[in-house]
Amino acid sequence: MLEKWLYKGMIDDPYNEFFVEEFGEGCQLEQVQRKYELVYDTYWEKRYSLNIQQVPLFLGKIAEKVLHTGKYLNVIRHCGYNVQCPDSKEIKYTLVEREYMECIETAYAFASQRLLSLLMEEHKLMERLSSIKSFFLMGQGDVFVHFMDMAEHELRKKHDDIVASRIESLLDLAVRTSVAANDPFKEDLKVDIVPYDLITQLFRIINVRGHTLGPTEQVYPAFEPHASG
Repeated sequence: MLEKWLYKGMIDDPYNEFFVEEFGEGCQLEQVQRKYELVYDTYWEKRYSLNIQQVPLFLGKIAEKVLHTGKYLNVIRHCGYNVQCPDSKEIKYTLVEREYMECIETAYAFASQRLLSLLMEEHKLMERLSSIKSFFLMGQGDVFVHFMDMAEHELRKKHDDIVASRIESLLDLAVRTSVAANDPFKEDLKVDIVPYDLITQLFRIINVRGHTLGPTEQVYPAFEPHASG
C-alpha cells in the first residue's frame, strides 16, 4: 500500500487503513470540483490529506514527505504522463531506520525532481509567469490602453447585449498591434463576460466566498481576460 503510493501515486485502500486519505475517491478533477465546490488553487491541497490518527509511529517524522511524494506523482499523471519511480524497492519495517527512510527519500527526490522538470522545462513555467506579468500585472500596459480605446463602445452595453466574440477579436487585435505581439503565449489569452462588478471580482480574487450583493449594490458588466493552458 505504501509502495504503491510512493512509487505510483495511487491509493489502494479498500479497508481505509492507509494514513493518506483521498477526498472524492475515484472522481476526476472536474467531478470533484462540481461535487465538493473545490477550485483549482485548493484542489491538490484538499484532494489528499493525512489522517494523523493512522500514521505509524515509525513514519511520524516523515509522514508529510510521504504525502507530498504521492501528490507530486498524481499531478504528473493528471498531466497525461505515465510515471513510476525507477528506483523502487520493497519497503519493510526494520529496526534500522535508515533502510526504509532511504527508500522514502529516494522516491521523494524522484517525484519532486520530475515535477519540477515538468513545470520548468516542458510547461515553461518561467515563461508563462512572465506572460502573466505582462497581461495581468500590466507589465505591458499599452495592450489594455489600446484595447479599452477600441472596446469602449461595446463595453458600455448591458451585459446581455455584449458580444463576447467581438470583445475577444478586439483584444486579439490590441495584443497583435502592441509590444506583446511577440509573447509566446498570447494565443492563450481569452475573454469571459462576467455578470458581476469589480468589487465582487476583488472578493473572488482574495477568496472571500459567499459574498452576496445587497439591495443597493449595482452590477456592471465586466470582461475578464484569462489565460488557458
